[in-house]
Amino acid sequence: LSDQREVRKIISVEEMRNIPVSQLKEIYTFLNMWEWPELLGNKPDGWDEIPNYQKPYMGEGMTKEDVIRPYMNVISTIISHGEIYSASMAPNELKF
Repeated sequence: LSDQREVRKIISVEEMRNIPVSQLKEIYTFLNMWEWPELLGNKPDGWDEIPNYQKPYMGEGMTKEDVIRPYMNVISTIISHGEIYSASMAPNELKF
């Protein structure tokens, strides 16, 4: 069977400034959980296999942190962390 998945260009870090704040919050939440949000287009090649971050015993190599850090940094310049986390944790969802 051929892969019939729609190929969607990955949104660049520069293009992030054109995305509505509500979607930026959603993107940040996904990236913060090491997940690739569909709003950014197709996953980068090898996304599911690369490690989340550099570990002491690893050699040089690409990590998810290398890919997501620029996106998260740009989002953080547009909206505050307080705004991001308050939206993702509605008071009725908090568990004590």
